[in-house]
Amino acid sequence: MGVIVKRIYLFARVAKLIAYFLIYQLVFTIVGQYISYLLYDFGVEPTTYKQFITSTAELAKLYNANGVAAGMLLSSLAMIAHLLVFKHVRISKGFLHEVKRNVLVLSTLFIGCMMVVFNIIAVWLGLDNNMQNEIELMLNSGAGIISMAIIAPVLEELLFRGAIQGTLLHFFKNPWTGIVIASLLFGAIHGNPVQIFYATCLGISFGWIYYRTGSLLPAIVGHIINNSLAVVSNLLYGPTGTEEVVNSTNADITTVIVAAILAAILAFVINQIQPAVPKPWHEASDML
Repeated sequence: MGVIVKRIYLFARVAKLIAYFLIYQLVFTIVGQYISYLLYDFGVEPTTYKQFITSTAELAKLYNANGVAAGMLLSSLAMIAHLLVFKHVRISKGFLHEVKRNVLVLSTLFIGCMMVVFNIIAVWLGLDNNMQNEIELMLNSGAGIISMAIIAPVLEELLFRGAIQGTLLHFFKNPWTGIVIASLLFGAIHGNPVQIFYATCLGISFGWIYYRTGSLLPAIVGHIINNSLAVVSNLLYGPTGTEEVVNSTNADITTVIVAAILAAILAFVINQIQPAVPKPWHEASDML
């Protein structure tokens, strides 16, 4: 009976964290967009809120983009503060030095290899990208670029690896249960077919690195690199730029095989030089 109660409490805790994440996003995005509407209405030309958010005028789109991006940035910062203040995650003073440099480098290279593998597979699967308009809107603002490239990765690792996976690792005997559940939630929260697949698979890679090192730092670094590359690719080549590069390559299968083999070698080396799984996973609060 005790196990059942703990399991109910566990999943209620996870659901509450995701609910807070969604509420912060909704509230701050709406507020940011509405403030941008008021600035446009008073400073540029009188209009209704509905006309403003559906306008195709470049200046209105710019105001709208800045409002949405500012809202998303503030929502991420608010959620990070929530996680830290209420001790859902714990960051030590030596956070930036708690992982050996060689482990950090190898972990980053491992994540990079997995990025290549899953990116090409996502293109092969032809999964839809239903969020491209929203992404382009965010990329029209400096706040949006900072949010997507840096702040969002930090928040998502604190939330899905630190708070959620860290808690699950305390409860389930098989660590892969916690890693997979957290990664599935991480993918699902994106609500976009191509991102659901890619984020879930890459989340498992982040989750394994977190489990092996006991630190969120390697996953945060890898996540920032992943998002920054995506932002730069979109800015330089547009929404279909990455797909065209991948589809124009005749060595896709070879690339996937080589990247997968390198990832396996790197994982083996990490296991050898980091043999003991750290316990407890100190970023997660001790709930049980």
